[in-house]
Amino acid sequence: VTLVITLFFAITFGAKSYHDAQRAEAIVVSPTLNLKSEPKDEAKTILTVHDGLKVSIMRQLGEWLEVRLPNGDKGWAKSADIAQI
Repeated sequence: VTLVITLFFAITFGAKSYHDAQRAEAIVVSPTLNLKSEPKDEAKTILTVHDGLKVSIMRQLGEWLEVRLPNGDKGWAKSADIAQI
């Protein structure tokens, strides 16, 4: 039983570490960046952030990146406004 529990936790934490490693870190390079609710220019602005903010890139759709802020909020930004580090 102990072995099964140990293996379960090892696999769970290993999968999480692998998933976290796949997310790219990036910096906002636009002086003011309006994060959108969806990957469209006409989408609603849900947050405004400023240059220098470190974000995680969750996924890419064309020229748009879904990013996660340090506080966990998510939004869409154009890739030209974000520099991967």
